[in-house]
Amino acid sequence: MLEEAAVHTADGLAAEPMLLAVVVIAVALIVAAVLVSREIRAAKDKQLEVESNNNREKLKLQREVEMQRLEIDRDREQHKIEDRQQRAKTDAEMMALQRQTIEASNRSTAAIEAMSRLMDTHNTRLEVSQDRSRAMGEQIQDVHATVHAIDNNVQDLADALLK
Repeated sequence: MLEEAAVHTADGLAAEPMLLAVVVIAVALIVAAVLVSREIRAAKDKQLEVESNNNREKLKLQREVEMQRLEIDRDREQHKIEDRQQRAKTDAEMMALQRQTIEASNRSTAAIEAMSRLMDTHNTRLEVSQDRSRAMGEQIQDVHATVHAIDNNVQDLADALLK
């Protein structure tokens, strides 16, 4: 039945050339519309594929950037840890040096105090020695005065005897 309709349509179109031209143009427009829509669809598919590739590339770049950022952060944290360790080491060295300085200062203070006590002892002994020397000097003056008095007496006696 479809074939009969196609045959009657073809016969009718053959009799009317203007109608045939309109049908041919309509068919050509339909074919052109189908071809254009396929091209548009192909272009859209191509555009979607390009966008998909661009998105993949963007994601890849974002991952690389994020990996680099993570690596930089990891390196920064490692440097912070190393800095803290170095500061702790330096602080420990400074504390040890301060301890040694304090110990040396304490030893110096103890030595100065010992020297001061020794000087006090020597000064006391010197004062005692000076007192004894003064007493001995006074005794010698007394002996000298006595010897002088005896000498004068002996001289007087000798003068008296010889006269």
